[in-house]
Amino acid sequence: MPKRDYEYEEVVLGRTISQSKTPTIRKKRIHFILPGGGVNGAFQAGFLYRLLKDCRQYIDIERIDGISVGALNGIAMILEDPELIKTIWYSIESRSHIFDKHDTHRDVFHKKSMYNSRGLRSIIETHVPLVQKNLLAKFNCVVHNKTTKDYEYINGTHSSIWDYVIASASPPVISPYCQIGDCRYSDGGVDLVYPVDYVSYEKDDDVMNLIVGYYEETRYYFFKIYKKFKKSIEENMNITRKLVNDGHIHVVYNTCRFNIIDFQREVIDHAFKLGEERAVTFYLEHIIQ
Repeated sequence: MPKRDYEYEEVVLGRTISQSKTPTIRKKRIHFILPGGGVNGAFQAGFLYRLLKDCRQYIDIERIDGISVGALNGIAMILEDPELIKTIWYSIESRSHIFDKHDTHRDVFHKKSMYNSRGLRSIIETHVPLVQKNLLAKFNCVVHNKTTKDYEYINGTHSSIWDYVIASASPPVISPYCQIGDCRYSDGGVDLVYPVDYVSYEKDDDVMNLIVGYYEETRYYFFKIYKKFKKSIEENMNITRKLVNDGHIHVVYNTCRFNIIDFQREVIDHAFKLGEERAVTFYLEHIIQ
């Protein structure tokens, strides 16, 4: 068989993508919707890392809404270098790098949590100076307000945004509540699975609402636990499912099902690489035409 002459070749994630004709590449504005999932967020991080590294010139960030580890990945998206997303995740050696046990049983009793958040706070504070502040207005994290017993979207321009990001990534019982002003805050996943309150319903081929890390089995991990206490969880999942079915939201499925605090290097590596591979598929399906 004679060798086929391709007019276009590109290497993405070590894979040569060949086309018989030069493709049309249409720049997309994306509203990134980033749910939680603990260490499973490494999948989300791998996807975002590869997408921003290889396709940044084809993407405009319309908005970023994140919950829990999704808030951490969302704030990492607006670092000056996408390589730092990978560096942050691969700097984690074990659970203690994120959630470390309290020093005494007395601390557990008074803090009402199994672990402290010293490692998490250290990671965030280390990377604060690297964030592109001009993009912070596009970032929002979702937190649970223990005082009002409801959730709040906190914009990246808030003077205490870093404290809110830590709160958003602090599940009750696992981590202590974060005191910010007169209120105590924790993981927004107590109220919502997917931060979809600001999804645009207007038809626009250039704007995509995208959930990175969609869970087909919504009874997975703490969803099932939180649903027993918060009716809003079930309502949020039903609303999101309808938005997906009606074509208002595109999804990238997260197939990882690890224990949410199992921050082992091999777990992170496996999930991260799966995310990278899914980014290549996304590129072929939605960026290149």
